[in-house]
Amino acid sequence: MRGFQNGFSLFELIVVIALTSLAGVWSASTWVQHAEDVATESMGRWLITIKESVDQMLVRQADFLSGLSSPTASSAVYRDIWRPTLNELLQAGHLASGFSMHAPLGYDLSIRVLKPIGLCLTLGCKIEVLTIATPHSTQLIQAGNVTRLGKMLASLGGHGASVTHLSPQRVRGAIIDLPNPPALDMAVLPVGSIVLHSFYDTSAEVTYLRQGEKRDVQLDANLSLAGRLNAAEGIRTGGGITATGSIASEGHLQLGAIASQSAPCETSGLLAQSNAGGLLI
Repeated sequence: MRGFQNGFSLFELIVVIALTSLAGVWSASTWVQHAEDVATESMGRWLITIKESVDQMLVRQADFLSGLSSPTASSAVYRDIWRPTLNELLQAGHLASGFSMHAPLGYDLSIRVLKPIGLCLTLGCKIEVLTIATPHSTQLIQAGNVTRLGKMLASLGGHGASVTHLSPQRVRGAIIDLPNPPALDMAVLPVGSIVLHSFYDTSAEVTYLRQGEKRDVQLDANLSLAGRLNAAEGIRTGGGITATGSIASEGHLQLGAIASQSAPCETSGLLAQSNAGGLLI
């Protein structure tokens, strides 16, 4: 009698190996996709943090950018305030000290402050900033992937736009639609580029005086000061200047009023030029 043998046939072994291989490939693919999703999400959060720092810079530097005031100590941080860098934003205190200077994915970052639009000195104007992430040459294929772009824009909460194969001549997002390039002096952005838009309106601030004021300030009423009034140049007034303390000048004091020595004064203590020459008190 022939003995009964236990084991697997060759066909069964082939099926098991094939199924195991498919499971391994599927698991590896899933892991790779998960890693890509995490990196894309991290890239979006990295860009949003930079946008928030740019928004802070706009608030602090709006007077200087719009020409309302002279440069301040905080402006000196920037070598070119129209093209700030991440290191300069970090030095200015707009980024945390531990913030990474390198993008989670293969992108280069640049920041462009556009020239203000409007009557900055009288009515106020708008200042716009573009934060631009362009993919490295080795990342152009992956960066142009619609799935990746969609996930990255979703992580930006509607504040971003991208250049896609569908419309390479535009930079489009949920609330952004710009030509490509976004400015005349910029190069065309490659497919896969991400753009974030920051905006500041100075019209609410233009009515106030500030330190380092560069405008010719005109008042229709009196100006009262509890302290001293210092001027590097002349002070011109259509009325009088009244001081309970002393008035000192390192230059000339010019009087426009002319009076006659025999004429009565409207108020005691006035100074005027004599019509015959000299000074009358």
